Order: sequence, then structure tokens, then C-alpha cells
Amino acid sequence: MNTSSIKILAIAITMAFGVSCKREVTKQYAIEEVELYTSASEKKNLKTDEQFISILYSDLFGTAITNTKLQELNQAYTSMGDKSLIIDILIKSMLADPAAQVPTKAAMDAQPESFVETAYKTLLVRNPTKQEEWFLVNQIEKNKTLEPIDIYYTILTSDEYRYY
Repeated sequence: MNTSSIKILAIAITMAFGVSCKREVTKQYAIEEVELYTSASEKKNLKTDEQFISILYSDLFGTAITNTKLQELNQAYTSMGDKSLIIDILIKSMLADPAAQVPTKAAMDAQPESFVETAYKTLLVRNPTKQEEWFLVNQIEKNKTLEPIDIYYTILTSDEYRYY
């Protein structure tokens, strides 16, 4: 064997061992359980603008917002003097997006109690009180033109949604 053959063989052996000796890294993700509030009065902290936007996005789309999208929405959010107006526009535009994960009217009408409970747990991180559940279920059953987006809009624009 000449010197160049030995070098090629040494490189081949090094590459073979280098590839076979690499440890495979497995990433595992898990969803942590979120502890529910027992009442709205436990929420004392106002969400920052960035928290509000990113939580709103993840609540409606079931995924984290990208940094680019967050900066874009935050710029629009902070450029308006009337925060309630931009919150209203932001919520309406997200709810109108076909990718928003809002239950269907059929699902809401079929099981209004379950719909209300899930909406409260998802958006307000608590169970509805008996009075809140009774009122919304009653509205769903009496008003056949009421859409899930209407309930979501009401919850998302509430003062409670601004707090954690």
C-alpha cells in the first residue's frame, strides 16, 4: 500500500467511525397541564401588549405566533392611540381567518354546555360559573342565529381576557 492509499483508508475509517459513533438526539415535547383559576377575581396581572397578542393568537390558532408576525401585529397595536379599537379589529380579523380553531355551529348547538365549558377553559383558563353557563347555554338554545364566533368574540373582548 502506498501513502495515498493509507491516507484514503484512514479517512474512510475515520468517516465510518464518525458516522456510526454519533449519538442520535431525540427531542420530545409534552404539553403541561395548566392549572385553572377558580374565579375571575384571581386574575390580578394585566397582560402586556406582546402577551395579549401572542396568547390571543395561540388561543385561536392552536400554535405559537412567529416572531415576525408578533412584531408586525405589535407594531399595528402600538401605533393606535385607542387600544380598545385595535383590540376589536385584531380579534375580529383573527376570528374571520379560516385557520382559526373555533368550533362549528353544529357542535355548539349539539352540546351547548360542553361548548361553553371548553370556551371558558380555553380562553379564560377557568370553568364558567353556574350562572355564566346557564346564561350562555340559554342564549345558544333560544337564539338560533348565534354563532360560535359571537361567543368567542364576547369572551375575547371582555376585561377578564386582558388579565392573568
